Amino acid sequence: MSIFFVHEPATAASPAERAMNTIFVKDGFRWLALFFTPLWLLAQRLWLEFALWLLASLGLALAVRLYGLNPGTALLINLLISLYCGFEGASMIEARLERGERPLTSVVAGASRDEAEQRYFAAPPQAQRQEPQP
Repeated sequence: MSIFFVHEPATAASPAERAMNTIFVKDGFRWLALFFTPLWLLAQRLWLEFALWLLASLGLALAVRLYGLNPGTALLINLLISLYCGFEGASMIEARLERGERPLTSVVAGASRDEAEQRYFAAPPQAQRQEPQP
């Protein structure tokens, strides 16, 4: 079973619009973020995170050239940044959705995204919108 975080738009006029604009984010490791970090960040529209990655990469290149930092160390740091993006990719996507006024509505488990969608939309609306307990 996989865990899916459900994000709905703050305002939805009709149930059909609500269903079309609901986003399910699967929790888990992002392999594409590990191997293709800058492209993955751009594809996910994570502009701030891409800018930070670019600054870190340029800073490391500058440190290698000007200060004699070992290129192997710079490569290791870049690998660690990519590994972080792989582990925290789902969290970064969720933060982008929260900034875009799509609050976390629910958490659903399912073997696949289709099953998670069926479980989410089959539940009564009151059960879906429970506030998380502290």
